Amino acid sequence: METIPLFGAEQAARFPDLVAHHATRRGGVSAPPFDSLNLGFSTGDDPARVIENRERFAAVVGAPLDHWVVVGQVHGADVVAADAGMAGSGARVISELPPADAITVAEPGVFALALSADCP
Repeated sequence: METIPLFGAEQAARFPDLVAHHATRRGGVSAPPFDSLNLGFSTGDDPARVIENRERFAAVVGAPLDHWVVVGQVHGADVVAADAGMAGSGARVISELPPADAITVAEPGVFALALSADCP
Protein backbone atom coordinates (compact mmCIF):
# COMPACT_ATOMS: atom_id res chain seq x y z
CA MET A 1 0.00 0.00 0.00
CA GLU A 2 1.33 3.42 -0.98
CA THR A 3 1.97 5.86 1.86
CA ILE A 4 -0.43 8.80 2.25
CA PRO A 5 1.73 11.90 2.73
CA LEU A 6 0.35 14.50 5.15
CA PHE A 7 1.23 18.17 5.46
CA GLY A 8 0.77 20.26 8.64
CA ALA A 9 -0.98 23.61 8.62
CA GLU A 10 1.42 26.54 9.00
CA GLN A 11 -0.98 28.35 11.30
CA ALA A 12 -1.53 25.39 13.63
CA ALA A 13 0.81 26.80 16.27
CA ARG A 14 -1.64 29.66 16.84
CA PHE A 15 -4.36 27.13 17.77
CA PRO A 16 -2.82 24.50 20.07
CA ASP A 17 -6.05 22.44 20.34
CA LEU A 18 -6.58 22.34 16.59
CA VAL A 19 -5.48 19.28 14.68
CA ALA A 20 -5.46 19.65 10.91
CA HIS A 21 -4.43 17.21 8.21
CA HIS A 22 -3.98 17.81 4.51
CA ALA A 23 -3.55 14.97 2.04
CA THR A 24 -2.39 14.74 -1.54
CA ARG A 25 -3.96 12.55 -4.19
CA ARG A 26 -1.59 9.69 -3.36
CA GLY A 27 -2.26 6.56 -1.35
CA GLY A 28 -5.80 5.70 -2.41
CA VAL A 29 -7.58 3.17 -4.60
CA SER A 30 -9.48 5.32 -7.11
CA ALA A 31 -8.80 4.79 -10.80
CA PRO A 32 -8.04 7.60 -13.27
CA PRO A 33 -9.12 10.32 -13.57
CA PHE A 34 -9.68 10.30 -9.79
CA ASP A 35 -6.42 8.60 -8.96
CA SER A 36 -5.92 7.88 -6.31
CA LEU A 37 -7.02 9.29 -2.91
CA ASN A 38 -10.36 10.77 -3.94
CA LEU A 39 -12.38 11.56 -0.80
CA GLY A 40 -15.41 13.12 -2.51
CA PHE A 41 -18.65 11.41 -3.47
CA SER A 42 -19.73 14.20 -5.83
CA THR A 43 -17.02 13.48 -8.41
CA GLY A 44 -18.61 10.48 -10.13
CA ASP A 45 -16.03 8.09 -8.66
CA ASP A 46 -17.10 4.61 -7.52
CA PRO A 47 -18.60 5.15 -4.02
CA ALA A 48 -16.95 1.95 -2.74
CA ARG A 49 -13.55 3.39 -3.68
CA VAL A 50 -14.36 6.71 -2.00
CA ILE A 51 -15.27 4.83 1.19
CA GLU A 52 -12.03 2.81 1.01
CA ASN A 53 -10.08 6.05 0.51
CA ARG A 54 -11.82 7.65 3.49
CA GLU A 55 -11.09 4.58 5.61
CA ARG A 56 -7.41 4.76 4.64
CA PHE A 57 -7.22 8.46 5.43
CA ALA A 58 -9.08 7.91 8.71
CA ALA A 59 -6.58 5.25 9.74
CA VAL A 60 -3.60 7.50 8.99
CA VAL A 61 -4.95 10.55 10.84
CA GLY A 62 -6.44 8.57 13.73
CA ALA A 63 -10.02 9.76 13.19
CA PRO A 64 -12.45 6.84 12.74
CA LEU A 65 -15.21 7.43 10.19
CA ASP A 66 -17.88 7.36 12.89
CA HIS A 67 -16.25 10.55 14.29
CA TRP A 68 -16.43 12.40 10.95
CA VAL A 69 -18.82 15.20 10.05
CA VAL A 70 -19.14 15.85 6.33
CA VAL A 71 -21.40 18.30 4.53
CA GLY A 72 -22.19 18.52 0.85
CA GLN A 73 -20.01 21.51 0.10
CA VAL A 74 -21.49 24.34 -1.91
CA HIS A 75 -20.45 27.90 -2.70
CA GLY A 76 -22.52 29.98 -0.33
CA ALA A 77 -22.64 31.47 3.14
CA ASP A 78 -24.18 28.64 5.18
CA VAL A 79 -22.12 27.18 8.01
CA VAL A 80 -22.91 23.97 9.90
CA ALA A 81 -21.98 24.07 13.59
CA ALA A 82 -21.13 20.40 14.05
CA ASP A 83 -21.30 18.45 17.28
CA ALA A 84 -20.81 14.84 18.37
CA GLY A 85 -24.46 14.04 17.61
CA MET A 86 -23.76 14.67 13.92
CA ALA A 87 -20.65 12.49 13.84
CA GLY A 88 -20.71 9.72 11.28
CA SER A 89 -23.13 11.56 9.01
CA GLY A 90 -21.82 11.49 5.51
CA ALA A 91 -18.72 9.46 6.24
CA ARG A 92 -19.87 6.42 4.27
CA VAL A 93 -22.63 7.98 2.13
CA ILE A 94 -23.31 11.30 0.50
CA SER A 95 -23.79 13.72 3.36
CA GLU A 96 -26.95 13.45 5.43
CA LEU A 97 -26.45 17.06 6.60
CA PRO A 98 -27.69 20.12 4.74
CA PRO A 99 -25.35 21.53 2.10
CA ALA A 100 -23.04 24.22 3.46
CA ASP A 101 -19.96 26.21 2.59
CA ALA A 102 -18.17 25.49 5.89
CA ILE A 103 -18.18 23.38 9.04
CA THR A 104 -17.24 24.49 12.55
CA VAL A 105 -16.48 22.10 15.39
CA ALA A 106 -16.26 23.04 19.07
CA GLU A 107 -16.16 19.53 20.58
CA PRO A 108 -13.08 17.36 20.91
CA GLY A 109 -13.15 14.11 18.99
CA VAL A 110 -15.27 15.35 16.06
CA PHE A 111 -13.44 15.32 12.72
CA ALA A 112 -14.74 17.76 10.09
CA LEU A 113 -13.90 16.87 6.51
CA ALA A 114 -13.62 19.75 4.07
CA LEU A 115 -12.75 18.99 0.49
CA SER A 116 -10.89 21.15 -1.98
CA ALA A 117 -10.20 20.73 -5.66
CA ASP A 118 -6.79 19.97 -7.07
CA CYS A 119 -7.60 21.08 -10.59
CA PRO A 120 -4.63 21.64 -12.88
